[in-house]
Amino acid sequence: PYGARSSVKLQDGSVVTLNAGSTLRYNSDFGKKRRDLWLDGEGYFVVSKSKTPFVVHSGSVQVKALGTEFNVRAYSSEKDVTTTLVQGRVLIDDKSSELSENGTPGITLLPNQKLTIKNGAKTLEHLGKTDIQSVEKNLMANNKKPVQNEIVKQDKIDPLPDISWKDNEWVIYRENLYDLSVKMERRFDINIVFEKELLKVFRYTGTLPDESLEQVLKVLTIVSPIEYKVEGKTVTFKEKRKNRK
Repeated sequence: PYGARSSVKLQDGSVVTLNAGSTLRYNSDFGKKRRDLWLDGEGYFVVSKSKTPFVVHSGSVQVKALGTEFNVRAYSSEKDVTTTLVQGRVLIDDKSSELSENGTPGITLLPNQKLTIKNGAKTLEHLGKTDIQSVEKNLMANNKKPVQNEIVKQDKIDPLPDISWKDNEWVIYRENLYDLSVKMERRFDINIVFEKELLKVFRYTGTLPDESLEQVLKVLTIVSPIEYKVEGKTVTFKEKRKNRK
């Protein structure tokens, strides 16, 4: 549920830490002949070494490992699937695109590398039937093909901003308030509303201890020209009064 994190020890000894709003599925015979899991959300995986590949499925994306530590962020409500490698090696494949490196299927990640698959097709999955038909008609009218997946690979990254959610501190690096608010909603089980769209673009960098919602909100008001109002589980961000016209 939102507002919670949990740790799961699998039959093979691997440990998965799940972020709020996440679902992990696997078969009852996991670890015997196959080690396949299906993730909707975000999980940090510490994989026990084995000759049997450890495969995390999310939509059309597969992340394969033998013994390693990595983070996968793949919420079905978001269009991107991001894998951050901490230790070991993983192979990432995407059935819906020609994902390859050096002529071989899939892309291999080494420690402190990150791969993001910006899934254009995935956004259509969450539209209603009428909306999808409307999008398809517009594409045909403009003689355009549906958006293909975009692959972004980053080297020599600091993995902490991607994996600190599982620990007792929160590392933030150049994150805008809108993306931060999505994480806050899951972390604290709240709903965030913006009074003005321009507030969403404020960016933040820093490290927060595992603090309460009220403490986090107060820090945001200190370092940026915003204020907030809390009503039940709804937090409204507003522009500070002295900045209003």
